[in-house]
Amino acid sequence: MVWKLIAAILIGFALLALSTATDSTARNLSLDWRSAVWLWPYLLGMGAISYFSSFDTRTPSSVPLLGLHGPRNGLTFGWDILAVALLSLVIYAFAILSRLPAEQALDYIGDPTVEEPEGIDAPARRPRLS
Repeated sequence: MVWKLIAAILIGFALLALSTATDSTARNLSLDWRSAVWLWPYLLGMGAISYFSSFDTRTPSSVPLLGLHGPRNGLTFGWDILAVALLSLVIYAFAILSRLPAEQALDYIGDPTVEEPEGIDAPARRPRLS
């Protein structure tokens, strides 16, 4: 069923591209792709581990466009968990190295100590005194 995940990711990118292309406002949105570069090795690594692992070999799945049939049962139980743990550590270190600078992240989220009203026209809430 990996092909369904791949299809969902591709549909998401298509919707993102469509939204960006048809947005008539003058906003200059930055998606900060360089900070999300860790996502591709993570998805590909998890896909490879899933393909070579030994889970659920009774119901073979396939990726129709690529002609891949899995799981291959190359990584047995225990080794597949170790592979996921090692991949996760490597990707975590890569994500930390490619993250947004702290100043830019704070610009995006604003002051975390200020409580914002819930709606645009919502008045500031005051705590009730009992």
